[in-house]
Amino acid sequence: MNLQELIKHTEVVASSSNLDIEITNLAYDTREIKPNALFVAVPGFKIDGHQFIKEAFQKKAVATIIEKSEFRSPNYAWIEVPDSRKALADISSAFYGQPSHYLNVIGVTGTNGKTTTTNLITAILEDAGHLTGLVGTIHNRIGNQTLPVRHTTPEAPDLQRLLQFFLAQQAAYGVLEVSSHALELERVRKTEFDLAVFTNLSPEHLDFHENMENYLVAKGKLFSNLGFRAAKKRRKFAILNQDDPYSQYLADLTRVPFITYGLQEGADVQAKEVKVTSTGVEFILRYTDQQIPVKLQLMGLFNVYNSLAAIAVGLVEGIPIKQIINTLQKIKGIPGRFEKVGKGDQYTVIVDYAHTPDSLENCLQTVREF
Repeated sequence: MNLQELIKHTEVVASSSNLDIEITNLAYDTREIKPNALFVAVPGFKIDGHQFIKEAFQKKAVATIIEKSEFRSPNYAWIEVPDSRKALADISSAFYGQPSHYLNVIGVTGTNGKTTTTNLITAILEDAGHLTGLVGTIHNRIGNQTLPVRHTTPEAPDLQRLLQFFLAQQAAYGVLEVSSHALELERVRKTEFDLAVFTNLSPEHLDFHENMENYLVAKGKLFSNLGFRAAKKRRKFAILNQDDPYSQYLADLTRVPFITYGLQEGADVQAKEVKVTSTGVEFILRYTDQQIPVKLQLMGLFNVYNSLAAIAVGLVEGIPIKQIINTLQKIKGIPGRFEKVGKGDQYTVIVDYAHTPDSLENCLQTVREF
């Protein structure tokens, strides 16, 4: 892609004059540079990418994006921008053909439950005949192809390349775990989401966000951007956990219709008469005027919430409720997510990725209910 055309997709402060250059790949890490690359110098928390501009050109980069004026030079092609991270996301989307404009994109965010919920949503969509690409903590996957994972939500060029790959495989959907880091660090900027799902919020990553208010604001970006300058004509929806007190903030923030789920009265998609055992969960699903018994192999009250979120997505996407429930009932578990292992009769062994006080408490509470 021609560099002059590429930079039309982001805000430019100034540039060198020699920009009639063909770019064949993007890089923000000099270890990933290939000939004819555009190197984007991103200031990091410990290391500043501007320090590696010389190395980038030694490795056959042909131009660089900078946000610091002192790195302007007559010796190479440069483009100065107000914010390198935003520019990286802007040009990544453009370079890879804006793939989110042609996929149905579902983002799931929250402290706990992202991995399970995205896997449940993917299973529902696939059983309904929709090829779906999954981007998450355990793996990135489409069909039978599993792809490596570096971050819960990849950096912008990696994400856009992945979405483009999904599209090339004729996927109809992309289902993404969206971390607060990804939102704050602009990794999903210029990704057009159609549905945004909120699971819950409890203290995590406060070394990065400093306080819960900042953490919530980061999560809120996914919902405030829903429907903003949308290229696709389809309707957008927010799907919110009514039982979490932070949902009201997100409901007030979003410009699109929202659907609630939970155990408390008033939720659009509600679980009643919940039973948690060592073999799974049972509940009565209520939505509109229907009440449907559900029995899942997934264990734990938290998986009732994850299932409700996935059910809400399926309903919004027009999948019949009986088909959604049939899909969920077949799922035995998600690897590393309250996963029952072994066949011992005298004791039960559970593997879980609990890494926050809230998620560990949920796991222990579930075990006590066996």
